[in-house]
Formats: sequence, structure tokens, C-alpha cells
Amino acid sequence: MATSARKTKKAAVSHLQSCDPKLAGVIARVGPCKLRIERDHYWMLVKSILSQQLSAAAARTIRNRVIDLLPNGSRAASDLDSVRDEDLRLAGVSNQKIGFVRSLTTAVLDGRLCFSEIEKLENDAVVDALVTIKGIGPWTADMFLIFSLGRLDVFPSGDAGVRSAMRRIYEIDSEASLDVYETVANKWRPYASIASWYCWRVIDQKIF
Repeated sequence: MATSARKTKKAAVSHLQSCDPKLAGVIARVGPCKLRIERDHYWMLVKSILSQQLSAAAARTIRNRVIDLLPNGSRAASDLDSVRDEDLRLAGVSNQKIGFVRSLTTAVLDGRLCFSEIEKLENDAVVDALVTIKGIGPWTADMFLIFSLGRLDVFPSGDAGVRSAMRRIYEIDSEASLDVYETVANKWRPYASIASWYCWRVIDQKIF
């Protein structure tokens, strides 16, 4: 399975290099794609909620504190459901995010959100199912598609980091409409997720 994933990423990178010379320059500087998949769908969504509007370092600290509250480090919905709101607040989780995590957890426990069924859906249907959960918007749904379901052709147009990188790579005007970004991303298909991963590296590694 791991070998197959590596071959797929290699094929994706080769396609992007051939169809987009500007992105090819980024790929040359960044190197091989190291996108990693979080197969625990529930926990991936919990992490996304906890990370909203926080720096990577702050989000990591809070996630680790929450994990410490779970029995034996378990990340099951039933275990997180047993953690008191007060303890989550002491771990640094805001009241709003506690509500969001509770909504997600309840939906999983009562069967309204069934990940085995979610996995069978097309991308748009996955987004539609997830955004019915309080606290999960289109951005979180896109992150789920990329980093938990491993879908290869997702362009997270709502991600500020991806758009910022695209402005640097393609010299897009800061006032440009979303259609301009979508037009550029169409060149990446069917590997928009991989291209987006390289856009994030542009920001992380301060390329350009």
C-alpha cells in the first residue's frame, strides 16, 4: 500500500512538472512530495477544529494537552466524549471549539456521521455531509478530503496559505477574484491536492 502511494505521488509530481513550468520550479526547490494521510477520520476532524485560527505551534500544544486527557491516549469519540468541558478549557480549548467538538462527537456516536459511508462518496457529497456538523465548514471539509481520505484532486480555494503562495508563484494580483485562482488550479488537475501541498511548502519554506 505504501509503495502504491509513493508511485501515485511520483506520477502526480511528474504530471505537474510537465503541465506547469512555474510549479515545476517550486517542485525542484522543495523536492519529493511528503504529504501524509491521517487515516483516523474522527481524530483528523477533531484536530482541524482545535487548530482553527491558531498558529501551528499553539494548535500542536493544545492537541497534545487534549490527548493527555484521554484514557491511555485513546482518540475514540466515546473517550473524548467522557472528558469534562472544564478539563478541555484548562487544556486551552475555547468554549466555542468545545461546542464544535461536542457536535462532531455526538454525530459520530449517534451514527449521523458514518465514516465508512463517507469514504464511498464523491468529493462534493463528502463536503455536503460534513458541513452539516456545527463547526465544520468548507475549508475543514477540504482538509479532510486531502489529509484523511487522500483524495488527489482537491483545490482548497478557501485556504489563505494556498492563495498566498499562488500569488507569489503566478504573480496574481491581490485583488483578483477567486475565478483567477480556479483557472490556474485547472492546470493541476487531476492532482490539485498535490499542487496545493507544494503551495503550502512555498509558505513554510519562504520560497519567493
